[in-house]
Amino acid sequence: MWVDESGNIQGDTSEGAALPRPSLVEQQRRLVETGKEIALAVIRLEVEIARTLWSLVPKPSRTPGQGW
Repeated sequence: MWVDESGNIQGDTSEGAALPRPSLVEQQRRLVETGKEIALAVIRLEVEIARTLWSLVPKPSRTPGQGW
């Protein structure tokens, strides 16, 4: 039994068949990809929080003649 490039299990999938372990390089690649996805999600969340907080800050009115 093996896992093809698409992640599908091929070959004997009977109860006693053991899944092959991914290589260390493949495990590290997956961890790096997962880490990148998490980092991007955190950055997006931080941006949303910053926008929300900024929208709550009172802004001075911009009337003409006040130098704004």
